[in-house]
Amino acid sequence: MINTCALDIPTEVIPWTDLLLPFNSNRVQWYENALAYDKVNGIVIYETDSLPYKLVAENIIGNRKEFLGENWENCSSIFPHYCIDSIHIENKELYVNWTLPNKIDKPNKAEVQKIKLKL
Repeated sequence: MINTCALDIPTEVIPWTDLLLPFNSNRVQWYENALAYDKVNGIVIYETDSLPYKLVAENIIGNRKEFLGENWENCSSIFPHYCIDSIHIENKELYVNWTLPNKIDKPNKAEVQKIKLKL
């Protein structure tokens, strides 16, 4: 388990921000639009504006990144979180319930994206 404290900083506008405070160093990490954490393997998932990708998985310890979602159907919003109904990491696998055209407009359809993280 990674010895880190995650603090959400609520804001009135997008993006929302999370600070990760490691207990074993003075290196504070700042993530905008963080969506999921894997506390066991030290992985954080957050949105990206680097097209054609939708999300980034980052290893908190090694600072390695993996860009995700390049083959997913495009969301109707510029912000991927509007098409994510649920998201979680389990055993280094990311599960995203990707909803199109978005999770607000009806009718919509959902597809589960399952990605084995290589971090």
